[in-house]
Amino acid sequence: MRSRLYSAIAFTIVLQSCMPAASNSGGGTQPQPSTQQPGQSSNQTATSSLSEIGASSMLVTQGTNKVSLSNIAAQSTAALTVFEFVGVTCSSCQTEAPYVASALAKYGSKVTRVMAFPNAVADYSTSEYLTFTNTYASKAPYVIDDTMAVIKKVRSSNSQYFGVFIIVDKTGKGQILNQEPGAYMSVDSAVQKALGQ
Repeated sequence: MRSRLYSAIAFTIVLQSCMPAASNSGGGTQPQPSTQQPGQSSNQTATSSLSEIGASSMLVTQGTNKVSLSNIAAQSTAALTVFEFVGVTCSSCQTEAPYVASALAKYGSKVTRVMAFPNAVADYSTSEYLTFTNTYASKAPYVIDDTMAVIKKVRSSNSQYFGVFIIVDKTGKGQILNQEPGAYMSVDSAVQKALGQ
């Protein structure tokens, strides 16, 4: 019995020696490590939710030009660009797109949204693309993934063409939301985290 007591006391002493020293500040909490990266000013925090996703190699058609998602995001005045994959005749997109528009409205000029149609350019007329964006996407601009190379690179299954989101910042870092079903419900929280809010 006595040997168990000595063992318990010795074990407690060993555990206490592994504990961090108590703070002398009186608050009893340890200072938290900074998330600031070397070379950043104090008003620039690291955007840990975004990473290198290859946005510079994700090419889409904008007007008559091929352009990368990172180039579109870099040219934007917004901090983040949300690319939303939709279909002109997709009924779930007609429900999800207004939901996302409403969720992103609170960010104002910090976030812009671009609709991405994964189909050949000639599959629909300009007026059909505009009808979708004007009706369901708050008149957001659009691009066309005419070779479907981008959607094939980022989708979670071979049958997925819509309901995929790519968030890209001005440096080209980003995040892909491709959960099936329901990625659209994650856009708000992902944007909020990316903005550091």
